[in-house]
Amino acid sequence: MDGQVATMLRHLKELKLEQNTIVLWLSEQGSQLLFGKWTCYDTGVHAAAVLRWPGKVKRGSESSALVRYVDVVPAFVELAGGRTASMDGKSFAPLLRGETEQHNDVVFSVNTTRGIYHGSEAFGIRSATDGRWLYIRNLHSDNDFQNMVTHRDPVFASWKTVESDFAQQRVNSYVRRAPEELYDLVNDPWCVSNLAATSFHHDEMLHLSARMDVWMKQQGDPGDATERATERAAESRHPRQRPWSRNGEYVRQVNE
Repeated sequence: MDGQVATMLRHLKELKLEQNTIVLWLSEQGSQLLFGKWTCYDTGVHAAAVLRWPGKVKRGSESSALVRYVDVVPAFVELAGGRTASMDGKSFAPLLRGETEQHNDVVFSVNTTRGIYHGSEAFGIRSATDGRWLYIRNLHSDNDFQNMVTHRDPVFASWKTVESDFAQQRVNSYVRRAPEELYDLVNDPWCVSNLAATSFHHDEMLHLSARMDVWMKQQGDPGDATERATERAAESRHPRQRPWSRNGEYVRQVNE
């Protein structure tokens, strides 16, 4: 970020476009830590976003509005004077202009282990959050969750050997997922205590679950069938290999 962004800003200044250009920097995903990248927990999908708009966005200001990657294109099209239609995203230009402090009321994310190196053969995840509550639906909770972390991450490996009930609990929670998970992101930002099985927050879970159902339908995502289609798509692109793993070993299927 430091080198490339600095170079770009220098070029904009040299071209006298510095004051008339909006610059947005986004991280690829959340933290590459356990329960972060390659998951739908908050640290995995809560990405960094830094925007610079001279004379419009106050330096050092922050926003807690829920913005998605798919919102970027419609926002930039609107800010450039164009109009958008038939897009999944929603322009956050009003947020930048100070006309509102809110954007999306609920945002969604997906994760799959199909077609990834050392991933479980079947483990699809969908999540929905309103910023306070995070609801996660594990489509294949009867399977173990596997990825590069469970395969060779040194921190995860150390947790398995530490004589600590908490470390063992975190290992088990990473590999064995409940069908549904619910977290209070204000009081539990690291998603340690799954509240889905309690009756105290049943309404919050039902609300986000229902919103997820509507979103999945709108996206044409039937869940397990989507995961199976991923397998077929991967095989059509690479018919000589199946890109997932079994028991930690890379599997290659050769068609004679």
